[in-house]
Amino acid sequence: MQRNDEEKLNDSLLGEAVLAVLKSGGDVTIAGVVIQLKSMAASAKNDVIKRACERTLGEVNQTVTLTQATRSYNVRDTNNVLHHFTAEGQQDGKKNH
Repeated sequence: MQRNDEEKLNDSLLGEAVLAVLKSGGDVTIAGVVIQLKSMAASAKNDVIKRACERTLGEVNQTVTLTQATRSYNVRDTNNVLHHFTAEGQQDGKKNH
C-alpha cells in the first residue's frame, strides 16, 4: 500500500505524541495522547504541522468512536447460559428467527 506524505506525517506526529507521553513518565492512554497532540498543535509554529496534528486528532477520535461502537458484551441469563452480543447484534450477523 502506497502512503502519501500526509499519512506519513500523521503517523510521525502520533509517534512523537506517544514518545512524549512515555518520556513524561505517564501511562500511555488515548486521553494522554490526545492531550499531547492538542499541545503540539497549539505550539506548532508551522501551519502544515498544526493542520497535521488536527488531522491526527481527528483520526484518533474516529478510531475511538469506532472501537466503542463495536465493543462486545457477555450476558448470562438465569440458566447461566452465556450469550455473545455486540452493539450491532449477534457477532456472526445471523438471525435466529
